[in-house]
Amino acid sequence: MKCKPIIAASIVSIAMLLACTSTFGQQSDTAPDSLRASSMISFVPQYLINNGIRVDYDVRLSGNKWLQLAPQFYLREEGSDAITQNDEDYYNLIGTGLHVYYKNIPNIDFKRTNAYISYGVAWQLFRLEHNERVNDFVTPCNTTINKVGAEVTVGLLTTLGQNVGIDFYAGLGFRHSFYTSNANSISRFKGGYLDYGYTGNIILLGVRLSFIKQKPITHKE
Repeated sequence: MKCKPIIAASIVSIAMLLACTSTFGQQSDTAPDSLRASSMISFVPQYLINNGIRVDYDVRLSGNKWLQLAPQFYLREEGSDAITQNDEDYYNLIGTGLHVYYKNIPNIDFKRTNAYISYGVAWQLFRLEHNERVNDFVTPCNTTINKVGAEVTVGLLTTLGQNVGIDFYAGLGFRHSFYTSNANSISRFKGGYLDYGYTGNIILLGVRLSFIKQKPITHKE
């Protein structure tokens, strides 16, 4: 059902909140000026629009260099009877994906606002069940979409206290999709940016809600 991604997002948000609370407890005995951000867990809410959920994990490699992993999961289950009046829609969707970015955050010690640039590659896999009407006959169809791409983004991370941040980003990229389907036409899945099978250039705009984990600074750093 449509509410499943929202339920999943709520569960993830609660889990991240608990992790953040645990982090507060672990760091309460350490002076703030002896800490440095080492990793971040972020929720990307705009993916809910497309029946998806995305949670990012950022880890500091060294200095101002970070690795960002962005796994995704997509789900929609309605059953074929739900769209008997709209044969152009799909009724079941399951998908996954992973974006991998290299990120440069110039401020080694996070300030109130922190600009950054990141670039990386993207992969997504979608499997859709849908109906197709041909000569007044409705035929159940299955379509699998493999999508690959790359992108460059710039962003601004604003810290809201020691362990919480909000991150706005924008960028450019491209996507290319490969299809396997028994349908005569799959144009419905590649018309625009938000379509699962879109191919072409894209403009990226987004927000991330982040929990920042700090660790004591060692002499090597």
